[in-house]
Amino acid sequence: MLYTIHCLDRDNMLQTRLDHYDAHRSYLSGA
Repeated sequence: MLYTIHCLDRDNMLQTRLDHYDAHRSYLSGA
């Protein structure tokens, strides 16, 4: 089975993702 995920990003969201990157990694490693 194949899945495709299509995401649309908002303008200037790169910095927001970078700001929360470590928190997201910590959360996912504990899941």
